[in-house]
Amino acid sequence: MGGVNRNLKVSVITPNGAVYDMVQQMTRVSRRIEPSQVILINGARKGAKLQIAEAVRSEVVAFFAWEPMATKLAASYPQVQVYVIQPSVLDLLRCIYFAPKGGKLGAIIPFALRDYYDDLEDALQVMDVSFYRLAPAYDERELRDLIRRAASQGVTDLIGTDAISAMTVARHMNWIPLRPGRGGITRAFFKALWNIHHRYQGNIRAAFPQSGMLAHYHLQDIIGSSQTITEVKELVKVYGATDSTIEVPPLRKRKGDIQEISQALLRMLDIRYHKSHTFDANVWELLKNQPWPGNIRQLAHIIERLVLVVKNQTIQVKDVLRVMPRDVVAEERGKLDEEGHLRGRTYEIIEKMSREGKSGAQIAKALGISRSTVYRIKRRHEDQ
Repeated sequence: MGGVNRNLKVSVITPNGAVYDMVQQMTRVSRRIEPSQVILINGARKGAKLQIAEAVRSEVVAFFAWEPMATKLAASYPQVQVYVIQPSVLDLLRCIYFAPKGGKLGAIIPFALRDYYDDLEDALQVMDVSFYRLAPAYDERELRDLIRRAASQGVTDLIGTDAISAMTVARHMNWIPLRPGRGGITRAFFKALWNIHHRYQGNIRAAFPQSGMLAHYHLQDIIGSSQTITEVKELVKVYGATDSTIEVPPLRKRKGDIQEISQALLRMLDIRYHKSHTFDANVWELLKNQPWPGNIRQLAHIIERLVLVVKNQTIQVKDVLRVMPRDVVAEERGKLDEEGHLRGRTYEIIEKMSREGKSGAQIAKALGISRSTVYRIKRRHEDQ
C-alpha cells in the first residue's frame, strides 16, 4: 500500500519504555508512515496525560494503545478513534510455555480473548495451569479479587496484562507479563493504518488484485506438489524475473498440498520451540476437509498452538480438535443437525480407522470422544 496521507497524524501510547523503544524503531524503518506522523508517548512516564491532551489538540486521527489505557482514552476523547493493541492466544500460550518450572501457575485472561476461552480451557488444563479466570482489564476491583483468590490457592506465578503487575507483586507472586508479541503489534498497527488510509483517502483496493492481497515469495517458499501448485511453480520460473503478478491459489483450492505444508510448518515450529512431533495419519482427513478461510496463516496458527500444547510426540485428531475454533470442533465431533444428519466428517474418519483394524476404544481415544458416541455415530449413519 502507499504511505498514509502525510497530513494525517496518529498517536501511540505504550505501556512502558521497552515497548516505546520497539515501536519507535518500527516506525523509523517503515515505508508506510513517516516518523513525524507518529506522536509516540510512553504512558508509564509522568506527564503522559499532558502529552495525550496535546496530541488531541494537534488533531491526531487515531490513538493506538494497550489496555487499560485504551478504555480510558475512548471515554475521555470520544472524537478520536482508538485502536487497541491486544495480546493473542499465541501470546498467552508462549507465556505458559516459558513460565518458570516447579511453581504453581495461574493466568488472568483479558476479555480480548473471551471468544477463545472455552477452547482454551482444555489447553490450560493440559499445560498444568491450576488457576485461570477471564476478567476485564479495566475493572480494578475484580482484578484485585481474582489476584487474592489466586494467592489463596497457592499460585506462585501469575500471567496477566500490565494492569495486574503491581497487585500481583503485592501478593508476593511472580508476575509474568502477557503482552502482544512484536509480530502482533506490527500486524495490528499496520492493519489500522490501512483502515485509516482507506477512510481518509477513499477506496484503494484497485491497486491490488481482485482475488486478494499482494505478497512476494521466493520459489523455494512455495510448498506443495499438487497439479495446481506445480503449474504455479512453472509460471514462477518463466515470469519470476519480470514485472509480473502470479496468483498462488488459496489453500481450499489445493487441499492435496495440506499434508506437505503442515509437515513443513511442524518442522519449522518444532525447531523454534525445541520440540519433536509427528502427525498421526488420521489427522490428514480432518485437516483436508476444513475450509481454511484464513489460508496458510490460519493453518500455521493451528499448528503453532499444537506444538505449544501437545506433550506427546504424536499429534492426534483429538489434539487438533482441541485447538480448532469452537464451531469446527462442534461440527467435527459429530453433533447432529435438526434433521439428525451428521454435519462433520467424523463418520468418514471412524470408518477409515475401522478399516485399518482399530477398535472402538482406540477410535474413541484418538477422536477424544466416548466409545458410546463412536457406536452411536456408526449406527445412526448406517440407519440412514
